[in-house]
Amino acid sequence: MSTRIWPYVEDKFLYKEIELVLSRFGKEMDEANLHKNVVDPFSAIFDMAKQGISYSEWLEQEKSRQTQKTLQNLVGYFHQHLLGKVRDWDDMGAGGSFDLINNKKKIIVEIKNKHNTLNSNSATQTYNKMTAHLNGSYKGYQGYVVLLIPKSQKRYDKYFAPNDDQKPVNKRGDLKEIDGSTLYEIVTGDKDALKKLYACLPRAISIAMPGVNFSKEDEKKLKSLFDKAFG
Repeated sequence: MSTRIWPYVEDKFLYKEIELVLSRFGKEMDEANLHKNVVDPFSAIFDMAKQGISYSEWLEQEKSRQTQKTLQNLVGYFHQHLLGKVRDWDDMGAGGSFDLINNKKKIIVEIKNKHNTLNSNSATQTYNKMTAHLNGSYKGYQGYVVLLIPKSQKRYDKYFAPNDDQKPVNKRGDLKEIDGSTLYEIVTGDKDALKKLYACLPRAISIAMPGVNFSKEDEKKLKSLFDKAFG
């Protein structure tokens, strides 16, 4: 195990997930694909006026914005798929009732990529979905809702009980909200597992995608980004 780039999965699985993210992200978004998401035409007008830019300049910005959103989704799947390869863990796949399961430890996990992706409505929907599982087929399991990129650097493990204007929401010991570092510790048993993954990614990407390289200066700056997000 010690010879693996990241100790908790075989290198081939890590390379495969890296290739999947980069190959899908590498597809250019043309104007036809852009409008599949229904662009708000009113926002376009005000955005152009505010910035004093042309339609073509605004269009390039919108393509970049949507591309970044696509990348964030792909990174979320990267975490899900990779953790699903850790011993005793299974990835429930796209469209699954939740994202990860460990039947041995009786744990189910729902992953959200960033704290701002979970608004009040989606939080309530997630709560209702997870409680239905914990009251039904997965009674006796521990449920976790994960915000991979937290609001602050502090790790946390707290009740997941989002505000619901319609009715009081119960705090349950079997449904918690945690950050990405805590998830990786739960899955691997290593409190530094997420940090180790981030640290090995430049090397792993260079191996998986020959021709892609990171300078020492870039790696240093990238490490500072991780430290600002996770401490």
